[in-house]
Amino acid sequence: MRILHTSDWHLGKTLHEHSLLEDQRHFLDQLMELLESDPHDALIVAGDVYDRSIPPREAVELLSDFLARFRREINIPILIIPGNHDSASRLDYLSSIVRDQNIHFLANSESIGTPVSLGEVDFYGIPFLSPYDMDLSDLDEKYRIRTHENALRAALKEIRPDPERCNVLIAHLFATGGSTSDSERAFVGASGEVNISLLSDFDYVALGHLHRPQKVADFAHYSGSPLAYSFSESSDKKCVLSVELGLTSLLSDPSDPSDPSDPSDPSDPSDP
Repeated sequence: MRILHTSDWHLGKTLHEHSLLEDQRHFLDQLMELLESDPHDALIVAGDVYDRSIPPREAVELLSDFLARFRREINIPILIIPGNHDSASRLDYLSSIVRDQNIHFLANSESIGTPVSLGEVDFYGIPFLSPYDMDLSDLDEKYRIRTHENALRAALKEIRPDPERCNVLIAHLFATGGSTSDSERAFVGASGEVNISLLSDFDYVALGHLHRPQKVADFAHYSGSPLAYSFSESSDKKCVLSVELGLTSLLSDPSDPSDPSDPSDPSDPSDP
């Protein structure tokens, strides 16, 4: 199975009072062109679809238009999780409308343990989890979940990957040791960091949150954001990731799939 992995679209974002909506529209057009010329079996969007929990009308229309065109012209499964900029409840509401259209919003923390099964692959989604938002009936346990890592541990208890199948996790988090830029929303101290080894039971972990494309483990990659959202990202190589389970390729220009970067180049700090 070939998967295209992207994240951190931040639709509706402005940079120094300048709207980036047309640049974002251009990226989505490029994404469509790539999928038309280089077919994949599924598309993953690993969080921060919108830039704000209550996005502007133009951003909502842009996503709606993209999904309608995607279903009409590409029609492969698309799996989307909310990030820390998104409203999980807003995306969860959308999931009830479009689930039968091959569009899967994995936005509800209560369904973390229920995979989307496509062929021989099970996809699990863990939306951005704040330890302060965990819905736990056991008050003592709630007091123990004071970090994002402990929130992730609690969520992972709900997932039981089948070792006879290929298991893919989509998550929005800050992996310890990841390379940051100025545009990610900061957490206090190290309480927001997560040890990526907790996710080693999965064959591939598609990550969102950090805006630089990077490998944080052999099985876990950040696709990064498609556009530079701060001056610290101006020299970054923006990309989407093409994943054939067991092999990951960096496509630096989504509109030109014939010119991928060499992911084996050790001089490339964004090597996935």
